[in-house]
Amino acid sequence: MAKERMLKVEELAVAVGVSVKTINNWYAFKQAEPKHELAKLLPDFEQEHPRATRLWKMSDIWRVKDFQSRIKIGRNGAMGVITQKYVKKEIAE
Repeated sequence: MAKERMLKVEELAVAVGVSVKTINNWYAFKQAEPKHELAKLLPDFEQEHPRATRLWKMSDIWRVKDFQSRIKIGRNGAMGVITQKYVKKEIAE
């Protein structure tokens, strides 16, 4: 039986139709909020050691697309934990 083809982050991003930065943000969210129901939708990638290339299976494309279809877009969505971390919040007077 042939081994399933593995994809680098750039190939996964093209297959899903997003940027590498977006993929990185999604996985930063998964790391920051591992118990969140949306974070559990993202498939785990394979990596030989912490600084090695991250690899996803071809079959993971559909799981990533499922995650993409379920996230709420905008700063108040679940991803706000990651995308809005450097935005200063206004102080109510």
